[in-house]
Amino acid sequence: MVDGSVRLDTTTFNVINKLKAPIFFINGNHEIYEGLDEIFRILKKTNMKILRDELYEYNGIQIIGIEYSYKSNHMKKVISQLKINSEIPLILLYHLPHGLNSCKCKYRITTFRPYTCRANIPI
Repeated sequence: MVDGSVRLDTTTFNVINKLKAPIFFINGNHEIYEGLDEIFRILKKTNMKILRDELYEYNGIQIIGIEYSYKSNHMKKVISQLKINSEIPLILLYHLPHGLNSCKCKYRITTFRPYTCRANIPI
């Protein structure tokens, strides 16, 4: 979402507040380059739900947002600490397509940030 191509301010993402659907955000490597504290300060002024290594339940669906990390076992570590109900649908939001087998669930949809693989990939 952030790539350093424009200067960010508190109005940069105002259009998000006009959307009539839930919006969830996870960070990727570009947000780290830009500075996470500044990114989160600006995004907190939107209606976006920022997920930072956490599980959020919305309308009977579990949504897990995992932050970008340079550590190879980050996803596995986060997943092992969450209380996942394997009987209800789960959407996993993660920047990298690594460690997907860490998330055991009967119904799972996994999405990656679009510029990572140029598409959302259901699994």
